[in-house]
Amino acid sequence: MWWRYPCWLLLRHLLVTSHVPPATGEEKARIAYVTNAWWPKLDGAAITVMGHARYFASVGHPVLVVRPTYPEDSPLFGVAASSAAEPPDFSAQLLTFLDYRVSGWRGGGYEPEMDPADFAAVEEGLAEWQPDVMLVMDPDMFVLDTFRIPGFNRLMQQPTPPVAIATFTSFCLEAVLKMPEYWWLHYEPMKQLFLQGIATAYGHFDHIFVNGALSREYLRPLQVLRGFEWLPLIDDVYVVSSRGVPADFCTSVPSTQCDAMPVVAKMREAIARGSGDGGGGRGGKAGAGERGGDCMGSSDGGICSSDDSRGGGEGGTGGESSHMAFVYVGRLSYDKSVDSLLEAFTQAQQKATRGERATLYVVGSGELEAMVREYEGRFPERIVYLGQVAHELVSCVLREASVYVSAAYNETYGRSLVEALRCGLPIATMKVCNMHLRADFDGLLARDPAHLAEQVLRLMDEPELYAYLRSNARAYGATNAIDSDQRMLTAVLEARSRSFDDGKRVPRRHIWHPFWSIWLWLSVALDHPKRTAALLLLAGSVAAGAMLPGVFQRKAQASLQRDAGSRSRRSPKSNKKTS
Repeated sequence: MWWRYPCWLLLRHLLVTSHVPPATGEEKARIAYVTNAWWPKLDGAAITVMGHARYFASVGHPVLVVRPTYPEDSPLFGVAASSAAEPPDFSAQLLTFLDYRVSGWRGGGYEPEMDPADFAAVEEGLAEWQPDVMLVMDPDMFVLDTFRIPGFNRLMQQPTPPVAIATFTSFCLEAVLKMPEYWWLHYEPMKQLFLQGIATAYGHFDHIFVNGALSREYLRPLQVLRGFEWLPLIDDVYVVSSRGVPADFCTSVPSTQCDAMPVVAKMREAIARGSGDGGGGRGGKAGAGERGGDCMGSSDGGICSSDDSRGGGEGGTGGESSHMAFVYVGRLSYDKSVDSLLEAFTQAQQKATRGERATLYVVGSGELEAMVREYEGRFPERIVYLGQVAHELVSCVLREASVYVSAAYNETYGRSLVEALRCGLPIATMKVCNMHLRADFDGLLARDPAHLAEQVLRLMDEPELYAYLRSNARAYGATNAIDSDQRMLTAVLEARSRSFDDGKRVPRRHIWHPFWSIWLWLSVALDHPKRTAALLLLAGSVAAGAMLPGVFQRKAQASLQRDAGSRSRRSPKSNKKTS
């Protein structure tokens, strides 16, 4: 029977390689991509991972996607249905899937956790598929959810393990600290223990990919134990431009399709009321047709060139009919600081001399939807909730806007910000996670929510500043476009090459931690409950077998001692009788 396993491996290898397109000068790698975000969730990370997987397979690399499947009652399905979003096409020949369940109502059900019961199946599936490279998205989130990392209880224990790459580094701690269910992390000892868990999670990988300097700085303070020496984690961190937004993002949707969208009509009506235009200005039908033609016919490399009625005209003077349309597109959640955004905007709007002509349009869904609706009721026509919009149609909303605004502290890339810049919008956002703006050039940066309110106030009351920022933001749309999928694949293959020396796998550097390493070792038992039960039964039998002779011996000795004691107690009586 021993010969079946290697023969099966050989057969699988022949079947796989027979489907790979002709070689183009590079060796094809078997890539396993472990992700915690997938359709119907369509945030920036999910969009990027799906793009990576499709691209890797399209150029001949077999890809196994380890992806979440959501429960039937997940609000994400309702979001997809309400936005008329269609499932992407994943029929590529070299693209296969290994599913695991997620559950729970973290973030109102929009951020569910991996079901620990499926971890063993993931481990087994990864080991059976035998990847050359394993990418794990947000390993710190897997540690938070399951206290272990996919692939490291079996796959990475093999004699020649795959090259392990951590990617999509998130500001995990900052994100969860904003979620009410993680109140216990506000206690400093628990916070420090969790930070050490993040370091231990990333330290298990051969390479760590981050998308920019901010994520690299986030990891800089973290250290790991190698031997008995604390060493910085940063030595294994590489900046890889793995995310991007196409240059034609704002022009790819025909204007006629945008005109037919109810949310666009709602936005135009609100803008028309706010400008006192009655339909002849930005919200009018004539303006809409001209605007659509300008977007589709732009000659500046693909940005959406808006007409002069947006935000008061090209010169920024605006007159009394100008209207400032602020917009936010994204998840309505605490970790996106939507609560802070609503408060900052209302403060600015109430203080501004032109505040009655400014409105915040909110697009998205999430746990704070009720809060957004509450603000909409309290501040009618100043805050307008547009609901969910399919991602491929978001540009239709951005074309109608004047400014993009966000209060998020923990953006590792900020896809929505780049999408806004592609549509020529200046941005007001937080300084701490800025990767794309030049302060006071194509946007305004804020230190905290109070400062964000001041920056929004400046945009409302200083039309010349707005015109200057908008002009510079529009120029951004024609630049900085990259092929992020191709860059990611190149980085993956280069990392794989660095992990081999003369064709031999470079030994992996082992790290440990007084608490987390013990837990990760014990977690093997959770992933293999049947084997664990059998081992415990065997260990218990061996222990019992080893203990029983001693027990019997002690019982025999005790019995002898009792007999001797009873004889000694009887001997005086017998002596008296004899006498």
